[in-house]
Amino acid sequence: SAGVAIVLLAAGVWLARSFISGSASQDEDALAIDAGTIAVLPFQSTGTSEALRKFGGDIPVLFNMKVTGEYGPRTADPVLVNQLWSLRGGTSETPPTDAEAIEIAAEAGAGRLVRGIVVCTEERMSISATLYEVPSGRVRTRQTTVEGPYEDYVSLADMLINRLLAGELGTDVERLPRLAENSPEAVQAYLRAWEAYRSGRGGVVDSL
Repeated sequence: SAGVAIVLLAAGVWLARSFISGSASQDEDALAIDAGTIAVLPFQSTGTSEALRKFGGDIPVLFNMKVTGEYGPRTADPVLVNQLWSLRGGTSETPPTDAEAIEIAAEAGAGRLVRGIVVCTEERMSISATLYEVPSGRVRTRQTTVEGPYEDYVSLADMLINRLLAGELGTDVERLPRLAENSPEAVQAYLRAWEAYRSGRGGVVDSL
């Protein structure tokens, strides 16, 4: 709906301004680690299509839209996580090492870490992710995989997040908001806003 789109865009604008005015000036000391906070790193992506490979960078934003803290866990600031990831040379093809990933989560104040990979063909995608404990690196949820057509990426993200967090939330996982209830246009608007502030183009976000 238009109302949902406006709310999502407002969130995107707020995050953009956080990146431009605040995130780059974080204190040098790591934030206190919170077991209820999950750092979601951009997923490693492989495939023949550049557009599909970029989806790995969108997954942390989809987590942020769904896991808000209302029913337990919440996500670490995706702007800060992306900044820490980039500083360690993270790319869609070459993610940080396991040790670096744990460091990123700890510096973002997260007691949990999600890492994953997206494998794309021209017609289908496979998304796999693992949930770790920080700072020990212990696996809390073993690798979870969902597969389906690329055009169903929002529903696939819903399934992945629910399965990954089932052990953390129990039956409350079913109370998490469903990304697929938002219109595709609203989700894409939110992702475009994310792409704008991730690229440092705050003016693009302000003009939406």
